Amino acid sequence: CLNSCKKWLDADAPLQVDQSTLFSTEQGFRDVLNGVYLQMGSRSLYGRDLSFGLLSVLGRSYDTTISPAIGNLYYEGAKYNFQDASVKVIFKNAWDSLYQCIGNLNNLLANIETRQNVFTGNNFNTIKGEALALRAFIHFDLLRLFAPSPAAGMNVTAIPYVTTLSPYATQVSTTGATIDQCLADLQNAQS
Repeated sequence: CLNSCKKWLDADAPLQVDQSTLFSTEQGFRDVLNGVYLQMGSRSLYGRDLSFGLLSVLGRSYDTTISPAIGNLYYEGAKYNFQDASVKVIFKNAWDSLYQCIGNLNNLLANIETRQNVFTGNNFNTIKGEALALRAFIHFDLLRLFAPSPAAGMNVTAIPYVTTLSPYATQVSTTGATIDQCLADLQNAQS
């Protein structure tokens, strides 16, 4: 009985893939990139909250009457009550999920240079360029959502621009530095 339990405990988790296995093929890199797009399509991101959900209510995309009948989240959002617990949860989930996407992209980018030999044709450049551009897009959206407007000045503290996969916190950048880093990623993506 104990032998069978030991074997059972040694089994890999069904939804986890060893990183060296994942990045051993071109398809593995494509799967990571696809995973980022799938996460971006989740309800906490562009599948609802950052497209037609709370963000649209805040931007007055809908002709809503500010009444409790529209539901607590949208009612409090329409009143710009950012201290409401349900509004805070939406923004916390968006922040966390967007940085998880960036973490996955950074992991891909950290592994792609040393595994160029697994790519065919121009796919190395395509996947690397897409990952860099997507990282810039997500950071720009974080800047747009969570930092003061550039009208407040380019030296205002904004968001962390994370370019490595690390357990340590990344220092917060200014608005100007974040925009410069977005542009640098986009220029690298283009090349």
